[in-house]
Amino acid sequence: MSELATLVARRLCHDLAGPAGAIATVVELMGEGATDPELQSLLADSSAALLATLRLHRFVLGGGDASDYRACLRAWVATREGVELHWTGDQQHAPAAAALLLGLAMIAAEAAPGAATLTVADTGVTVDAARLSFDPQIAAALAGAPAATPKGSLAALLSHAAAGQGRRVIADSTPTRLKLTLA
Repeated sequence: MSELATLVARRLCHDLAGPAGAIATVVELMGEGATDPELQSLLADSSAALLATLRLHRFVLGGGDASDYRACLRAWVATREGVELHWTGDQQHAPAAAALLLGLAMIAAEAAPGAATLTVADTGVTVDAARLSFDPQIAAALAGAPAATPKGSLAALLSHAAAGQGRRVIADSTPTRLKLTLA
């Protein structure tokens, strides 16, 4: 399990490094007297992305407030340019089930490198886009294989979480649609 923990830590560092680096750069430039409105916008956007990513990871990894999981995902999706979020079904889930759905939503959204429609349903997540890039190692980790990469670490954790709920994740992918179903 320590190898998986290392991969999860590396993924978190990767996901948080971009917005944190942008914030640090803007703060440095502002400290040198720069007051460009674009810098202020970059600071606001990067701060929002950092907080949304941190909150979503915290929720998916088991530490978030279950009453606010939809807002948590909405905030994260809002930081992903061109991604539109839709909810279907009841959407009243226990914390563990909600965390599983949000983790699958992260994986699905990350498979769409541009504009996409992300749909979260009671039984899983679908993303539609002009082009998808779904890593076969992530598909394998969702099916229960050990994680081989930091990106695959989330998939491995979700596979384990699904098994703990008596379920499994089924990934069905085409060049324009990825469906992650809980069975």
